[in-house]
Amino acid sequence: MMEKMMPEMIKVSEDTYILDEGGVRFFLLLGSKKALLIDSGMMVHHAKELAEGISDLPLELLNTHADMDHVGSNQEFDAFYMHAAEEENFLHTPGPHTGKIIPVEDGDIMDLGDRPLKIIHT
Repeated sequence: MMEKMMPEMIKVSEDTYILDEGGVRFFLLLGSKKALLIDSGMMVHHAKELAEGISDLPLELLNTHADMDHVGSNQEFDAFYMHAAEEENFLHTPGPHTGKIIPVEDGDIMDLGDRPLKIIHT
């Protein structure tokens, strides 16, 4: 059995974590009702498992974009948030392309429970 890559987990505050796999960083944000993983790494293919080890809140995934260093653990999720303009890029990244893309648009608000996040499309 292949050993799982373990990123460095950096606790920024009580509700914010950075997971760093050697320069590729992804983030876990906790609200009062749910948790949001922003991106899912590149070499790590068990980011959901790692996030669930930090919090037992319901977990969702938001990809900032579809480059391969942001979608490494997407296959763990049945669905994930991503801007619709990135769907074609996602389909061309290496790896399994499972999960339903839930489109987000500029100005959308994702509320984790007492922690609203505004989507800014750049």
